[in-house]
Amino acid sequence: MPLMLSWILGGNSSKLEGRPLSCRLSDKASNQLGRWFQDDDALEQAMGGEWYLFPMSSGDDSALQPIRLIRDEQRTLSIGSKPDPSNSDSSLSFPLPQVSEIHATITCKNKGFYLTDLGSEHGTWFNDNEGRRYRLPPNFPVRFHPSDAIEFGSDKKAMFRVKVLS
Repeated sequence: MPLMLSWILGGNSSKLEGRPLSCRLSDKASNQLGRWFQDDDALEQAMGGEWYLFPMSSGDDSALQPIRLIRDEQRTLSIGSKPDPSNSDSSLSFPLPQVSEIHATITCKNKGFYLTDLGSEHGTWFNDNEGRRYRLPPNFPVRFHPSDAIEFGSDKKAMFRVKVLS
């Protein structure tokens, strides 16, 4: 249910483009609505949108751009302070002091996205949609969800919010 409330309260009025911001008695909710309130995974799969990481960092790091995540179980997105020469198509580099040369990976499995810290010096930090912040254990994939925040290093200079756009 936290994911459903986050999605509802997260400003989804853009979905109503060209329509008034109202509902009618004739509007019907999906017959899956009850399931979505109980099962965040089912809601994520039903959203069907594109997953992105949007920069949340402040200061001089405006060079950070939104990152589109691709649901391909054969592809691994590598994150570090330098590009991965063996995987330049699926490599992101953030030349920042707290981002290790080989910092983390993002993978897709069973339609979910997972973040793995690769033993980075300053860690990979995770803020869930209930406001809890914790450091990821090294080499252990952790699933993330829309509205979660991900930090590469603890100084918040490479910090991203997970969003799904239709």
